[in-house]
Amino acid sequence: MSTLSNSNVSFDGMRDLFDNLTSNGSTSAWSLNNQKHIDRCPLINGGQGSGKVPQTIGQSEATSTTTMQAEDFKSIFKVDSVRASATSGTNKNQVQYNITGWGTLHGMYAGSNKNITNNNSGVGVAYDGTNSFTGTGNNQNFIPFDDLNSNFDANKDIAAVGLYTAGFTTIEVVLVFRGSGASTTDTDWSNMYLRTINELDVTAGNEASNKQLGGTFSRTASTHAVTEVTGILYGPYIRHRWLLPNVSFTASSVTYIAFD
Repeated sequence: MSTLSNSNVSFDGMRDLFDNLTSNGSTSAWSLNNQKHIDRCPLINGGQGSGKVPQTIGQSEATSTTTMQAEDFKSIFKVDSVRASATSGTNKNQVQYNITGWGTLHGMYAGSNKNITNNNSGVGVAYDGTNSFTGTGNNQNFIPFDDLNSNFDANKDIAAVGLYTAGFTTIEVVLVFRGSGASTTDTDWSNMYLRTINELDVTAGNEASNKQLGGTFSRTASTHAVTEVTGILYGPYIRHRWLLPNVSFTASSVTYIAFD
């Protein structure tokens, strides 16, 4: 099995990551009309938007004549999302917190701004084509960031990624790094790209006919903010957030994630 890193774009890695939503690897070969790499890749022809990876329902999808390039398949992993929730306050002052995606216990806690403990367990499962990273339980199944791209900072791991909501006022995509190589001033990456696949569409056989929307999250966007979340085991934790995202993680979805 293979990971689609910056130095390894292979047919084996594409099959391992794209063919089966909730595992690494599957068949030893693809049929000629298999288009899962087109329907699921977060980037097509170097970006997102109409004619590539649609970001809104009104945008068109890629077609059989759309060009793809090796760069599209670099530094990708996928997340089989699970939701965790918590509440604070009572009656009309009660606030509900949700985080949907993947994260270790401590990464999820940092991603929720220290509002969700989920009965001492993380959530979801992440796959990089070679390894699976189970969030459940109290573990340290962090994803080494430089495994996805050798140019990314060492001693830096992905600890959580997902959609966080708090009451009716906070809706944001969050990305949490940890380790001595992580800081609020990092510049080793520029963008995070998402593409969410509805598992119900796959079960019903409608994936190819329905749009699988994407989203681009820039480290320098005006909707982006970054903070250090302190006082959590295995830290430091660096929490990136983007307000009011156009695409989200859901509890019945698998989200493909790429970085550049």
